[in-house]
Amino acid sequence: MKLFDFIGLKNFRVFDDQDGILQELSTINLLTGTNNSGKSSLIKSLQMLKNSVTGSKIPFDLDLNQQQHLLGDFENVLSNPKNKNIEISVPFPFLGITTFYAVLSYTVPEKTGSYKASLRKITIMDKYDGQELFSFAYQKASKEEIDADLKQYNETQQLHEEQNKENSKLTKTESFFLPIDYLPPHSELAAYIEWTINAEKLRGYLSVLLPIYQTYLKERNKDDFLAHFDNKSHETKLAVSIFINSLNGEKLEDSLSDFIEKTIKDSTILKGRKPVREYDFDGQDYFIPSYEIEEILFYFSEKILEENLIWTSKTDSHKKISVISQCFDYSYKVLVNNISEIHFLSTIKEENSRVYIGTNNSPFVNLLKDYSTLDPDTVFLNKYLKEFEIGSRISVDYEPKYQLLKVSIISDNLPTRDLVDFGYGIKQLVLILIQITVLAEKNKSQKEVYNDFDQYLETYYKHSLLLVEEPETNLHPKWQSLLAVMFTEAATKFSIQLIIETHSEYLIRKFQTLTADKKIESKSIKIFYLRTTDKITASRKQIETTFIEDDGSIDYSLFDGGFFDESHNLEDSLLNIQRDHFITDFKTLKQQKIEDQQKIEDMQDQIQAYTSKIDLGVYQTMIQTNFDTSKLEPHTIIYLTSAMYLLNNTVDHTDFSPVIIQYGRALENELYSIFVNADANEKWMLGIMQGSLEKFKLGTPSVRCCSNLQYPLIVQELNNAFNTPVDLKIEMLDDLRNERNNAAHPGSLKTKIEAIDYINKTNVFLHKWIDLKK
Repeated sequence: MKLFDFIGLKNFRVFDDQDGILQELSTINLLTGTNNSGKSSLIKSLQMLKNSVTGSKIPFDLDLNQQQHLLGDFENVLSNPKNKNIEISVPFPFLGITTFYAVLSYTVPEKTGSYKASLRKITIMDKYDGQELFSFAYQKASKEEIDADLKQYNETQQLHEEQNKENSKLTKTESFFLPIDYLPPHSELAAYIEWTINAEKLRGYLSVLLPIYQTYLKERNKDDFLAHFDNKSHETKLAVSIFINSLNGEKLEDSLSDFIEKTIKDSTILKGRKPVREYDFDGQDYFIPSYEIEEILFYFSEKILEENLIWTSKTDSHKKISVISQCFDYSYKVLVNNISEIHFLSTIKEENSRVYIGTNNSPFVNLLKDYSTLDPDTVFLNKYLKEFEIGSRISVDYEPKYQLLKVSIISDNLPTRDLVDFGYGIKQLVLILIQITVLAEKNKSQKEVYNDFDQYLETYYKHSLLLVEEPETNLHPKWQSLLAVMFTEAATKFSIQLIIETHSEYLIRKFQTLTADKKIESKSIKIFYLRTTDKITASRKQIETTFIEDDGSIDYSLFDGGFFDESHNLEDSLLNIQRDHFITDFKTLKQQKIEDQQKIEDMQDQIQAYTSKIDLGVYQTMIQTNFDTSKLEPHTIIYLTSAMYLLNNTVDHTDFSPVIIQYGRALENELYSIFVNADANEKWMLGIMQGSLEKFKLGTPSVRCCSNLQYPLIVQELNNAFNTPVDLKIEMLDDLRNERNNAAHPGSLKTKIEAIDYINKTNVFLHKWIDLKK
């Protein structure tokens, strides 16, 4: 079971006062998006809740005084400053049902510079169908209502006095049998609690819970009964242990059945207004201060439940209690306890120092003091110190007498170093590791487990929530990726729910890999993409979410441009710049009036220099699909691959001559691999190789031909390399060579169609070349 299943906000920073947000949370939650889109608002809202809970006080105001979140005053917090109400929705597992959540409505004072907002309404909602279960709202009485109430009291008092006059005429015996009639002194009307109860919904849920409770009564002596049900709470939407504990009594089976069948059988929606008077604010004792409005609201909420949902049970002292009211109180305590288990890590703001002052109660110093006094299990910490290549273990020396702290990193093969000697990225990482270790130690518990053979202690961890702000700050990409492994282990091993604000593509990519590799369940990682208000459209919400699928894939369509595609955009931009430079330089070289083999070689070198910077993997696959590359020279494959890249990435209506030149170069390289074996000292040109092959196949001598001494050696190499070399498409060479040379002529622009035509012709020659090779 997660600590927080929901978070909802209205009129809080970037989240407006109309729709706001209501989001379900997973085990690991990744908040990403552009700057000022609301990631930190989500983090800060939870930190504000943690700062607002003092001890176990129920209920609680919103309190900004601690300012670890740096929210400022409420004028800085309100999305709409004209609306002085803030709504925060948090899990409220009433009766153990995990789809219930509480909408806590707070009012900010009209005066500026306020650092407190007061609770004025409690609404228990059901995420399953969006309906209310309970609603209690404090409404200050108007002058008209106060006057009307006083008038009614005066009328009642007058009737009371008249009745007393009549009673005074009775004899003592007759007066003795009269009921005591006492009219309390008037206390001015202060407010009303307006309330609604959805008894029909309550009856429906209790009907489902009844057989579960009956099963519990039969099986409760089994050690793993509640744990078994709670482990399935994400499926059943029911935390059975909370349901059972909230009842706080045994053998309520009959009274629960009666409550379902008799008390609320015909009830649907109950409504009312319960008056609050001035004396209700008075403390029960002279030394107890007057009650605050939020305390009155909560107390009256319980009274309303008690008076309208009459299901009572007896405690061990035989005192009657209202079960529904008690369950409401228990759920609120669970809420407060869960909020107290929120922990926050921001990017380090602490000054670097050899020694830290213990009286400086910053989060960093307090964490170091916790670590030094807890004696935690350091297996996890030491493991990741090594994985991140920081060291072997950490030493935190705390001198309480002098309030001094010193942090050192110990390595097996290197001298011990103070933490200050490491960079900010390492300091941030060490803080995260210490925080996880401290949380694990504080939340560690053990229970006795029995089986058929033995009895042993089993370690388990209570749930907690850790908020982490940009853990990738100042970290190398490899370590950003490793963070995902560390967080996954912390979540699964120590029951730590995580909300991580991040801009790291490496971190997210690694979570995808871990999911695909079955190291964590896909539904355990949820990605939240937040966008600024000016980017919200009918099809683009303020927050869009996706889970990482079983195969590691995610829905990239919910991300705006500039996140996952930014590296591709930068690469494309660089390639476009490089391409433009190449086209300019190639055009300049082509326009030279010189027409010889050296010019073609220079153009080939320029093409090679350009394409060597490109990742040609996709285009190499295309060549491997088209040819049996095992029968082609390695450089031939490179030339063909770069030619395919140029074909697919040259802008239309520009010059495709480089494609033709590169394909011609591939052809020339294949011929050269035969001729160089005949004479390695000869600089074989395409024209001479063409003439020599024409002499071999056609028997006609040519001006462009090898020497009489070289010719028999060439014939021997052809017979060694090919089954029937006379069947080679030698007659095509003249046309292929001329088109290649023409592509290098100044003023000649080759179209894409011409380039494709040249490729097709060369492919015919090369396919026959490969087919005939031994």
